Amino acid sequence: MANLFKSGIFFIFIVVALSHQASGQSSSFSYQGVLSSGGIAASGLFDMQCTLHDAISGGNQIGSTLTLEDVTVANGIFSVILDFGASAFDGGERYLSIAVRAGNSTGVYTLLSPRTRISSTPYAVMSLKSASAATLSSTLPVTSGGTGSTTASGARTSLGAAASGVNTDITALNGLTTPLSVGQGGTGITVGPLSANQFLRSGGTSWAIGPIAVSDLPNLSGSYVDLATNQTIGGDKTFTGNLTGSGIMKWQVITDNQQAESNRGYIVDSANPVTITLPTNPNIGDVIRINGVGAGGWRLAGDIGQFVISYLENFMLLRTWTWTPVNVTANWYGVASSADGTKLVAVVNGGFISTSTD
Repeated sequence: MANLFKSGIFFIFIVVALSHQASGQSSSFSYQGVLSSGGIAASGLFDMQCTLHDAISGGNQIGSTLTLEDVTVANGIFSVILDFGASAFDGGERYLSIAVRAGNSTGVYTLLSPRTRISSTPYAVMSLKSASAATLSSTLPVTSGGTGSTTASGARTSLGAAASGVNTDITALNGLTTPLSVGQGGTGITVGPLSANQFLRSGGTSWAIGPIAVSDLPNLSGSYVDLATNQTIGGDKTFTGNLTGSGIMKWQVITDNQQAESNRGYIVDSANPVTITLPTNPNIGDVIRINGVGAGGWRLAGDIGQFVISYLENFMLLRTWTWTPVNVTANWYGVASSADGTKLVAVVNGGFISTSTD
């Protein structure tokens, strides 16, 4: 056997099996293996040191070192009982390391390599803590995860549940006969398929069905536009895109000549005269609005085939008009204007021609 340990070459094939005792349950398990050297099965007595680790190499040792003396090996086969404690197997990977020496030796142990992975079989050992559940002689208290009672009414009392009554002892969904109250976690109302624009909303202590109103909206930090009622909102607002609808007008600041669009307002802010031409294809009822804030003023011109008819009482109210009568008794025959509308010319039948001065 001396040559066996001098070579330091060991091969071990592991078969792990559980050994359960009818008289009681422990964390120990049976470990069986085959020990050989140079292809020859070993026989005799051997000392063994067994350690448990969480990695196939390196890692941490789990539990203490188990020293087993004079283990019988017959034709290479041996069997031992190992117990690393109940806490050694917590679901993580476990690897067994074994070192051996001759049973009649007091020298150093020879470490076998590599470590052997322990199969999941030891994890099937019933928890030592759960073993006590098989011997319960009374109800499990609430502090231990039980109900503290053997009856439904007693369990409700222990758990602080609602007392027995309508809809509190529900055994099936089709057993509901009345709506659950708010106190029972329900709405207190019968809710079927909701119609269009109907919502289920909370009033704080009760529920109701109806459309969403402005009062249902949360208190926001800013203002919002309520299209259903008259509303005044302070501060400057900027809108993008086309706004349509009765009384809605989008305003645009311009500084140069502009082809107008229907139902839009223009703020003319220029030091030079600005000409605004009517929309190309307006619809009946379309309007444009013009507000001049620049020193250059503005002119309104018609597009091809269009005419501008002005009325003194409601046209260009922001400008001052001065009318000077000229030969009111003459037989005036015609009147015309320049292309840009800035000059007027009139002719008397059989007489002279008059031109405007501005």
